Amino acid sequence: MRIPEDIVSLLEALPVEEVARRLGVAVRRHMAICFMHDDHHPSLAFNPSKNTFYCFACQKGGDPIRLVQEHQGWAFPEACAWLANQFGIPLQEDDAAVPKPTIPLPRKKTLPASSTKYRQIDREVGEWLLAHVGLSPVARAFLFASRRYRPEVVRQLRIASLTDSAAMAARLKRRFGSERCRTSGFFWDDEASTLIFDSPCLLFPYFTPQGELCSIQSRYLGDNPQTPRFRFPKEVRQGLFNVPVLSALRPDEPLFLAEGVTDCLALLSSGRRAVAFPAAGIHPEEDVALLAGRRLFMYPDRDDAGERLFLKLNEMLQPFATVVHRLPLDEGCKDFSDMYMAQASAQQPWDAGSQPAKEGAPGLPSPKHPNNQALKQSSPMTVKEVFDLRKQGRLEEAYEAIRPMYAVHKGKYTTLCMFWVGSDILKLRLSEKRTSEAAKIFEALLRVAPAIDDQDHKVHEAVLHDALRLKEALPTFSMLQFMQQYGVDRLTDADWQSAMSQPAAGSRDRPHPLPSTAQRIITLAFHELHHHPDAHHAQLLMPLLQEASRRRLRDKHTRRYTAVALHLAGDDGKAADIYRDLLRRHHDSYLYAELAALTDAPGPKAALLCRAILNQRQEKFCAPYRLALARLLVGHDDRRAAYELQRCLVTREKEGYRPTRDLLQLQRQLSSVVPVAATDQQAFYRRMADKYPVG
Repeated sequence: MRIPEDIVSLLEALPVEEVARRLGVAVRRHMAICFMHDDHHPSLAFNPSKNTFYCFACQKGGDPIRLVQEHQGWAFPEACAWLANQFGIPLQEDDAAVPKPTIPLPRKKTLPASSTKYRQIDREVGEWLLAHVGLSPVARAFLFASRRYRPEVVRQLRIASLTDSAAMAARLKRRFGSERCRTSGFFWDDEASTLIFDSPCLLFPYFTPQGELCSIQSRYLGDNPQTPRFRFPKEVRQGLFNVPVLSALRPDEPLFLAEGVTDCLALLSSGRRAVAFPAAGIHPEEDVALLAGRRLFMYPDRDDAGERLFLKLNEMLQPFATVVHRLPLDEGCKDFSDMYMAQASAQQPWDAGSQPAKEGAPGLPSPKHPNNQALKQSSPMTVKEVFDLRKQGRLEEAYEAIRPMYAVHKGKYTTLCMFWVGSDILKLRLSEKRTSEAAKIFEALLRVAPAIDDQDHKVHEAVLHDALRLKEALPTFSMLQFMQQYGVDRLTDADWQSAMSQPAAGSRDRPHPLPSTAQRIITLAFHELHHHPDAHHAQLLMPLLQEASRRRLRDKHTRRYTAVALHLAGDDGKAADIYRDLLRRHHDSYLYAELAALTDAPGPKAALLCRAILNQRQEKFCAPYRLALARLLVGHDDRRAAYELQRCLVTREKEGYRPTRDLLQLQRQLSSVVPVAATDQQAFYRRMADKYPVG
């Protein structure tokens, strides 16, 4: 018999949190560990005002009756009967259809709670580690020459490498202390307290949906068969790799699932949107729930583990009415990485957006041909003849000739020819203002360069000069990201040496020092930091500045860049020390102003601004210093504040700038104040400078 509606209404009005407690659910601050999935962090929320529950991970919810149904696995009448017995609500005695369970009734079998207590990594330690490593030659050879991943993919995912675990462990301990390192998640908990990552290795950072670092996985690149290939931080939950891509994904856009990070990199390099499960046996329900409602595709690995993962994901996503569609691998490929490399070998290497070439396509031989035979059939020319075309300035012809040759045969001289012709074509494309194509060619150069035996550093020198040319022509090109990928450690002594200008014959100009290649890179990288003044970009710049300091490159600009980066990284004390040291020899107004920004005491801060004004002859550059001084003086010496504000407004009007809202507000505040005379204010500058000497 149907339960009366008035009884159902009473049961639905029972306090949902009290119902949960009687079911044995521990509710704290309206949150609890969800019993409907393998939960490790409270994701089950209770809303007392609406009297409902909802799990953010498995997305199940409802009223108190539904809570009992989900917890006990009962039908609606059984759940109502249990609630009625628990809270003393009488049901109709003649209702034979309604069961009369005893109290307590047996609880349904739920997912076992994990005995593992997961912990969070020390994010600051992890970020510092990633910011102070680049990509070693071994790592670049693996990523770009062997696996042929796209440099922009590696760069966006912030993949790095570690060449010496012991040296990095020592640096981390000096920076953060041994105890903090030991509890960071990245060190073994033993007497030696060494890094868990075996070098040489790649480092794959994992991020939360909000973009915060949550883990780092290593991939061993050495030849010791006893060393595990992959390592994770100890006792840290491993979730999906590349989770932030989900926030940028349209609901109807396909998402590819991969088993392992390397397959994910191959999918991303092929132009697909992808995330990865770290291994076939790691698929947390919290992360699987993030995939609900999406168009999902997967190339399962050709092994039992890959098949089990595919079936398990479909089973876990079934409650969300979501299906993972199977896509077939090419014949002979054990996983998507194999298929990607096979397809990449048949595609033109100088087109970052190109699709895998089809057999018989013009200018590209079939990949079925053996390399030597394909090379003969693909082009009637030899590598020497292509070099001759280059010497004659016939670059387009040389470019068209070498591309199909390199696509099927990557020998020593073919690779060398491909690099130098590609570098020439990059310069040509820049001269033709075809900057996007030049950027793609530069990415291809970075993939080819590691395969060249560059004992005389000519290829290295060409890469750096091409990067400088590209940055000048394409402002969106990131010198910071390039150097993180390329590696500061690859800069040679010659890159740090300045040259002297050579005046033309008969010219009266005197020879003067020219900035070195490394100094030019640092300057461009600092300009990038100037446009993105945050801690992340400051950390990217720091390895360059530290190398400059190690080489005793202590010119004014490099030391100032170091002070700015330290300030953005949060180390104002060291930054201020550098400024004071610089001001003992240099008296540039901007140095005084930047030190003033780091100074809290009103007197010394005002004195530094006064010195900045005294040392700046052009009034248009004094305007921001005057405004800062006016804000500092208002309320303490309004007449002097009014003088500085008046001078600032006059200069801004002369330069064509409209007053901002805060300027107008300050002007209204000081409207009734008579400014001091100019001579009086000049005397004030000198008194303040004498009263608070720098240093």
